[in-house]
Amino acid sequence: MATLRLLWPKQTKGYFTMAKNNLPDRAKLKHFEITFRNFAGRADGKYNRAGNRNFSIVLDDETADKMSADGWNVKIREFDDGSRRNTLQVAVRYDIDKYRPTVMMVTPTHDGYFKRTPLNEDTIANLDSARIAYCDVTLNPRVWTNSRGEQGIKAYLTTGYFIVEKDEFEDDYPEEDEDVEDEKAPF
Repeated sequence: MATLRLLWPKQTKGYFTMAKNNLPDRAKLKHFEITFRNFAGRADGKYNRAGNRNFSIVLDDETADKMSADGWNVKIREFDDGSRRNTLQVAVRYDIDKYRPTVMMVTPTHDGYFKRTPLNEDTIANLDSARIAYCDVTLNPRVWTNSRGEQGIKAYLTTGYFIVEKDEFEDDYPEEDEDVEDEKAPF
């Protein structure tokens, strides 16, 4: 497995995109929280049909306003106290071979490095129960139109790095390096 050495936690946060033909180009979101996870694609009452894999990204007000202005389908919920919560729902599709997302679960190790674990359509459901600190994602926009003529932009995951929180006991039980040869081993 490849390992990365990064500062923990990563402090940069942002939204980066370029518009083309009145359609935003791929959006890059760095250091955002996720919620409403359904990477397994399970049926969930009135909110999810079986097989629909998705999650929502919690956006700060500035990013939500920028993405909304670019045409992304940002859900803004305002509360009585004047605060608001902004979310962008992201679809994760594996049924189209041409557009399969690259998904990595990034786990901190005891020595300050990160271990990247690639996930596929069979293993991505592990993210539903992981304690994710934040994510860095690239999203592809797709225009949709319904039967009433309404249009919007749906976000599809292109690349996702999901950084798992460091376990409080991680340093107490380090794994041995696989590269170190044990001279006492008979094989």
